[in-house]
Amino acid sequence: ELKLNGKQFDKENRLMKWYPISFEETPDNQSYIKIKYVRAYVDKPQVLVSKYLFFASDKMYQFILAYRMKESDRWSEDFEKVLESVEIKK
Repeated sequence: ELKLNGKQFDKENRLMKWYPISFEETPDNQSYIKIKYVRAYVDKPQVLVSKYLFFASDKMYQFILAYRMKESDRWSEDFEKVLESVEIKK
């Protein structure tokens, strides 16, 4: 049984593509882990999901951003800009 973000993947809720997990930094040098995948429900458009994990002291902050792949021209640039505005105080 495979679960991501509390969602079970099966024959109706399918994991279409998995990207390598990456360790990245925001423009102001805040480190984070990026988990990215494409999922699809039966008869629904594919959705790109990006999960960002930030760590500060003894806390973890999680951001999950998702949009329909067919709308990527509308959302991809905006979602990338979101990371530029993230500031986690330690």
